Amino acid sequence: MSLILFLLSFTYYLSGLCGTIPPYRDSGDLIASIHTLGIAHPPGYALYVLIGKLFVTILPFGNVAYRVNVMSAFFAAAAAAILSRVLCCLKSSSPAVSNGNCRILYLVVAVLWATTPSVVSLARVAEMYTLASFFASGILFCLLEGSPACYSLAALLLGLGLSVHPT
Repeated sequence: MSLILFLLSFTYYLSGLCGTIPPYRDSGDLIASIHTLGIAHPPGYALYVLIGKLFVTILPFGNVAYRVNVMSAFFAAAAAAILSRVLCCLKSSSPAVSNGNCRILYLVVAVLWATTPSVVSLARVAEMYTLASFFASGILFCLLEGSPACYSLAALLLGLGLSVHPT
């Protein structure tokens, strides 16, 4: 179910993706920093730049700006898929909702999150917010798993997520 949500949301984000440098806030600065491995405006977004450079190097088609925009779409779709897994891990406190209905309800919530205008607009431009949402959903998933190894992974994701936080 999560894979289907990832593929559908990724396709949806790609359908409206900006093909060049988007006219959105700091997208041009971030794309230039990824291309040159430079430092973006403060706080620098070091992890975003490094992951972006890796993504731009691996993706074989399109200009650099388009590839960075695809990276944003990828991380937004991955965050939606992980969010659906997080919601499926939650136990329903209401006895009126059966287990099958819970899965459908949680999938609907994840789809609603993935299609909100703010998520869609940020998934189609080069910005660090989709990577931050990917880390946040990963942290929630790890914390719900409850094992010591997952707690360690959640702590690592929190530390990595601080490097893409905008303040």
